[in-house]
Amino acid sequence: MLKLDGNPLVSISSLSDLPELEVLGLTRCRLQALDRLPKVNTRKVQDLDLSYNALKTLPAVPETVKTLSAGFNKLSELGYLATAVGLEVDTI
Repeated sequence: MLKLDGNPLVSISSLSDLPELEVLGLTRCRLQALDRLPKVNTRKVQDLDLSYNALKTLPAVPETVKTLSAGFNKLSELGYLATAVGLEVDTI
């Protein structure tokens, strides 16, 4: 589990040293864009929380993600969600 909540992050570029990561919390990080999550070694992430940021669209996420929380953003399109299969959306 990695909780980076509340940090003013500009981007997240590499999670390569966390191959067993299953829960990633990025709430209240002031993220404005997240083109895609780093794909190297994020194959086990199951729970992703992007709530309370300034995202306008959702990034593509690994297929292993089962729960996505993205409430309280500035979403104008759902992008990735249009093709998501097996994803439980917690809050949008």
